[in-house]
Amino acid sequence: AEPSAHRTNERPASRLACERRLTLAVAILVMASGFAGLVYQTAWFRLFRGVFGASTAAHASVVACFLGGLGLGAWVLGKRADRVPAPLRLYAALELCAALAAACTPWLIAWLEVPYHALAQRWALGVAGRTVLRLGVTLVVLALPTFLMGGALPAVIRVVEVESDRARRRAGLLYGANTLGALLGTLA
Repeated sequence: AEPSAHRTNERPASRLACERRLTLAVAILVMASGFAGLVYQTAWFRLFRGVFGASTAAHASVVACFLGGLGLGAWVLGKRADRVPAPLRLYAALELCAALAAACTPWLIAWLEVPYHALAQRWALGVAGRTVLRLGVTLVVLALPTFLMGGALPAVIRVVEVESDRARRRAGLLYGANTLGALLGTLA
Protein backbone atom coordinates (compact mmCIF):
# COMPACT_ATOMS: atom_id res chain seq x y z
CA ALA A 1 0.00 0.00 0.00
CA GLU A 2 2.91 2.32 0.65
CA PRO A 3 4.28 2.49 -2.94
CA SER A 4 0.83 3.31 -4.38
CA ALA A 5 0.38 6.05 -1.78
CA HIS A 6 3.76 7.42 -2.81
CA ARG A 7 2.71 7.44 -6.49
CA THR A 8 -0.55 9.19 -5.60
CA ASN A 9 1.39 11.98 -3.91
CA GLU A 10 3.74 12.40 -6.91
CA ARG A 11 0.99 12.60 -9.49
CA PRO A 12 -0.63 15.76 -8.14
CA ALA A 13 2.80 17.39 -7.77
CA SER A 14 3.60 16.46 -11.37
CA ARG A 15 0.23 17.76 -12.52
CA LEU A 16 0.73 20.97 -10.56
CA ALA A 17 4.15 21.48 -12.17
CA CYS A 18 2.61 20.94 -15.62
CA GLU A 19 -0.17 23.43 -14.84
CA ARG A 20 2.41 25.98 -13.68
CA ARG A 21 4.45 25.57 -16.88
CA LEU A 22 1.29 26.00 -18.96
CA THR A 23 0.33 29.11 -16.99
CA LEU A 24 3.80 30.60 -17.45
CA ALA A 25 3.80 29.89 -21.20
CA VAL A 26 0.34 31.40 -21.57
CA ALA A 27 1.36 34.42 -19.45
CA ILE A 28 4.23 35.08 -21.87
CA LEU A 29 1.80 34.91 -24.81
CA VAL A 30 -0.60 37.27 -23.06
CA MET A 31 2.22 39.69 -22.27
CA ALA A 32 3.17 39.70 -25.97
CA SER A 33 -0.48 40.32 -26.81
CA GLY A 34 -0.65 43.29 -24.43
CA PHE A 35 2.56 44.63 -25.97
CA ALA A 36 1.12 44.36 -29.48
CA GLY A 37 -2.18 45.92 -28.41
CA LEU A 38 -0.54 49.08 -27.14
CA VAL A 39 1.79 49.26 -30.12
CA TYR A 40 -1.35 49.14 -32.27
CA GLN A 41 -3.02 51.82 -30.19
CA THR A 42 0.01 54.11 -30.47
CA ALA A 43 0.17 53.52 -34.21
CA TRP A 44 -3.55 54.28 -34.50
CA PHE A 45 -3.07 57.53 -32.58
CA ARG A 46 -0.44 58.57 -35.09
CA LEU A 47 -2.40 57.45 -38.14
CA PHE A 48 -5.56 59.22 -36.99
CA ARG A 49 -3.55 62.33 -36.10
CA GLY A 50 -2.74 62.56 -39.81
CA VAL A 51 -6.47 62.52 -40.59
CA PHE A 52 -8.04 64.38 -37.66
CA GLY A 53 -5.15 66.57 -36.55
CA ALA A 54 -3.44 66.51 -33.17
CA SER A 55 -6.37 67.29 -30.91
CA THR A 56 -7.68 65.98 -27.63
CA ALA A 57 -10.94 65.03 -29.33
CA ALA A 58 -9.06 62.96 -31.93
CA HIS A 59 -7.16 61.08 -29.22
CA ALA A 60 -10.33 60.63 -27.20
CA SER A 61 -12.07 59.00 -30.16
CA VAL A 62 -9.26 56.46 -30.50
CA VAL A 63 -9.24 55.69 -26.76
CA ALA A 64 -13.04 55.43 -26.62
CA CYS A 65 -13.25 53.07 -29.59
CA PHE A 66 -10.25 51.04 -28.42
CA LEU A 67 -11.60 50.50 -24.91
CA GLY A 68 -15.18 50.09 -26.12
CA GLY A 69 -14.11 47.40 -28.57
CA LEU A 70 -12.11 45.59 -25.89
CA GLY A 71 -15.04 45.66 -23.48
CA LEU A 72 -17.63 44.56 -26.03
CA GLY A 73 -15.37 41.79 -27.30
CA ALA A 74 -14.75 40.49 -23.77
CA TRP A 75 -18.46 40.57 -23.01
CA VAL A 76 -19.67 38.88 -26.20
CA LEU A 77 -16.80 36.49 -26.92
CA GLY A 78 -16.14 35.75 -23.25
CA LYS A 79 -19.47 33.93 -23.14
CA ARG A 80 -18.39 31.81 -26.10
CA ALA A 81 -15.04 31.04 -24.46
CA ASP A 82 -16.92 29.44 -21.58
CA ARG A 83 -18.57 26.97 -23.98
CA VAL A 84 -15.79 25.96 -26.37
CA PRO A 85 -13.95 22.67 -25.79
CA ALA A 86 -10.60 24.10 -26.96
CA PRO A 87 -10.18 27.64 -25.59
CA LEU A 88 -6.52 27.79 -26.65
CA ARG A 89 -7.59 27.34 -30.28
CA LEU A 90 -10.18 30.09 -29.86
CA TYR A 91 -7.52 32.35 -28.32
CA ALA A 92 -5.10 31.68 -31.18
CA ALA A 93 -7.81 32.30 -33.79
CA LEU A 94 -8.86 35.57 -32.11
CA GLU A 95 -5.27 36.81 -31.87
CA LEU A 96 -4.53 35.89 -35.50
CA CYS A 97 -7.72 37.54 -36.77
CA ALA A 98 -7.09 40.63 -34.61
CA ALA A 99 -3.56 40.93 -36.04
CA LEU A 100 -4.86 40.61 -39.61
CA ALA A 101 -7.61 43.16 -38.98
CA ALA A 102 -5.13 45.55 -37.34
CA ALA A 103 -2.76 45.16 -40.29
CA CYS A 104 -5.55 46.37 -42.61
CA THR A 105 -6.26 49.53 -40.63
CA PRO A 106 -3.73 51.82 -42.39
CA TRP A 107 -5.42 51.14 -45.73
CA LEU A 108 -8.87 51.58 -44.24
CA ILE A 109 -7.85 54.90 -42.69
CA ALA A 110 -6.39 56.08 -46.01
CA TRP A 111 -9.59 55.03 -47.79
CA LEU A 112 -11.79 56.95 -45.32
CA GLU A 113 -9.62 60.08 -45.17
CA VAL A 114 -11.01 61.80 -48.30
CA PRO A 115 -14.70 61.33 -47.43
CA TYR A 116 -13.98 62.37 -43.83
CA HIS A 117 -12.38 65.65 -44.93
CA ALA A 118 -15.16 66.32 -47.41
CA LEU A 119 -17.77 65.97 -44.66
CA ALA A 120 -15.76 67.56 -41.81
CA GLN A 121 -15.22 70.81 -43.72
CA ARG A 122 -18.92 71.54 -43.79
CA TRP A 123 -19.54 74.25 -41.23
CA ALA A 124 -23.10 73.06 -40.70
CA LEU A 125 -21.77 70.06 -38.78
CA GLY A 126 -20.42 72.18 -35.96
CA VAL A 127 -18.17 70.86 -33.21
CA ALA A 128 -20.63 68.17 -32.10
CA GLY A 129 -21.19 66.94 -35.64
CA ARG A 130 -17.47 66.71 -36.34
CA THR A 131 -16.99 64.82 -33.07
CA VAL A 132 -19.67 62.30 -34.02
CA LEU A 133 -18.14 61.99 -37.49
CA ARG A 134 -14.67 61.45 -35.99
CA LEU A 135 -16.06 58.77 -33.65
CA GLY A 136 -17.85 57.11 -36.56
CA VAL A 137 -14.74 56.93 -38.71
CA THR A 138 -12.67 55.66 -35.79
CA LEU A 139 -15.29 53.05 -34.97
CA VAL A 140 -15.37 51.77 -38.55
CA VAL A 141 -11.60 51.32 -38.48
CA LEU A 142 -11.12 49.95 -34.95
CA ALA A 143 -14.31 47.97 -34.27
CA LEU A 144 -13.17 44.60 -35.60
CA PRO A 145 -9.58 44.43 -34.34
CA THR A 146 -10.42 45.74 -30.86
CA PHE A 147 -13.49 43.48 -30.57
CA LEU A 148 -11.32 40.46 -31.35
CA MET A 149 -8.60 41.62 -28.95
CA GLY A 150 -11.19 41.98 -26.21
CA GLY A 151 -12.42 38.42 -26.69
CA ALA A 152 -8.92 36.97 -26.52
CA LEU A 153 -8.33 37.54 -22.79
CA PRO A 154 -11.42 35.61 -21.57
CA ALA A 155 -10.52 32.77 -23.94
CA VAL A 156 -6.96 32.52 -22.68
CA ILE A 157 -8.06 32.69 -19.06
CA ARG A 158 -10.14 29.57 -19.73
CA VAL A 159 -6.94 27.81 -20.83
CA VAL A 160 -5.33 28.07 -17.39
CA GLU A 161 -8.47 28.01 -15.26
CA VAL A 162 -8.65 25.13 -12.79
CA GLU A 163 -11.28 24.37 -10.19
CA SER A 164 -8.77 24.51 -7.32
CA ASP A 165 -7.88 28.16 -8.10
CA ARG A 166 -10.86 29.71 -6.37
CA ALA A 167 -8.97 32.92 -5.69
CA ARG A 168 -8.50 33.36 -9.45
CA ARG A 169 -4.76 33.82 -9.04
CA ARG A 170 -4.09 32.48 -12.54
CA ALA A 171 -6.55 34.90 -14.11
CA GLY A 172 -4.92 37.70 -12.12
CA LEU A 173 -1.48 36.58 -13.30
CA LEU A 174 -2.61 36.67 -16.93
CA TYR A 175 -4.25 40.07 -16.51
CA GLY A 176 -1.07 41.36 -14.87
CA ALA A 177 1.09 39.91 -17.67
CA ASN A 178 -1.18 41.56 -20.25
CA THR A 179 -0.90 44.89 -18.44
CA LEU A 180 2.89 44.57 -18.20
CA GLY A 181 3.02 43.85 -21.93
CA ALA A 182 0.85 46.91 -22.55
CA LEU A 183 3.23 49.04 -20.51
CA LEU A 184 6.22 47.71 -22.46
CA GLY A 185 4.35 48.28 -25.73
CA THR A 186 3.69 51.87 -24.76
CA LEU A 187 7.34 52.42 -23.92
CA ALA A 188 8.44 50.80 -27.18
